[in-house]
Amino acid sequence: MTNLGASQDAISRHYDVSDEYYRLFLGEAMVYSCALWSGPDTESLEEAQTAKLDYFVRQLELNADDHLLDIGCGWGAMLSRARQVAGIRRATGLTLSTNQRDHIARLDTRIDVRLVAWQDHEPEEPPSKIVSIGAFEHFVSPGNSREQRLAAYVAFFRRCHEWLPPGGLLGLQTIGQDGAMENSDSRMSSFFEETVFPESSPPRLSEVLEAADPFFHLGELRIDGDHYRRTCDAWRENLKRNRIAATDLAGEATVKLYLIYLRACMFQFRMLYSNLYRFTFERRKEPLTTVLAGAGRY
Repeated sequence: MTNLGASQDAISRHYDVSDEYYRLFLGEAMVYSCALWSGPDTESLEEAQTAKLDYFVRQLELNADDHLLDIGCGWGAMLSRARQVAGIRRATGLTLSTNQRDHIARLDTRIDVRLVAWQDHEPEEPPSKIVSIGAFEHFVSPGNSREQRLAAYVAFFRRCHEWLPPGGLLGLQTIGQDGAMENSDSRMSSFFEETVFPESSPPRLSEVLEAADPFFHLGELRIDGDHYRRTCDAWRENLKRNRIAATDLAGEATVKLYLIYLRACMFQFRMLYSNLYRFTFERRKEPLTTVLAGAGRY
């Protein structure tokens, strides 16, 4: 299956800087995605990240009989939390980052972590539930046409539909474009696409819903852009507080880049140029190929 999104080299360029460097601003749990804030200013980043993981545990109705597949599993926090609070029978994670794979292997030997793209994953045992947090943004590249973007997204939802049992649940969290980033001439767009996340382009909400509809019922959608603004603010404050140690690990140029990138993210979410979407999908018994014109071609 053709991969239109970020290559393994592009993923490594961002995520394989240094695990210790990321821990300085992400925190001990190493969760590099939007937290779920309850509101009070006294709430810590760690508490908000745990709340996000527990949200997906609840949404997916995870239990001890489940085999959970995490597509784009990061440093393994979601799978570890699912094992801890739901006692899932089997946990499988997919990543393109060697640092993340090695970290998970040290974290919990009972997690089956694989250095493979979802397009190439062939499970020996199909999952009963699927989660993907912060990976969908890397499924297409800047410059892809709308038809190409939809083709990639349809392929993802089709593959999830093939893996899951009837009624199986899929949890998805992704940053989404909300208009401004579509302007390829904008300086901010170029900064993210060329410097921060090469070969990656977030979806529009309409694209996600259109691509998912033939294969899944939409159970719930949360729109939490301000939660990501607050998360990026917390990360930036952590990085500023640990700047000396971070510079020793990754160099001054990298630290400066991340401080600029996190501030730019805060601006994006504050201005509603970007948003944050959390979906809960339920597998349709059979695909509705008539809903999306030409879906059968992809």
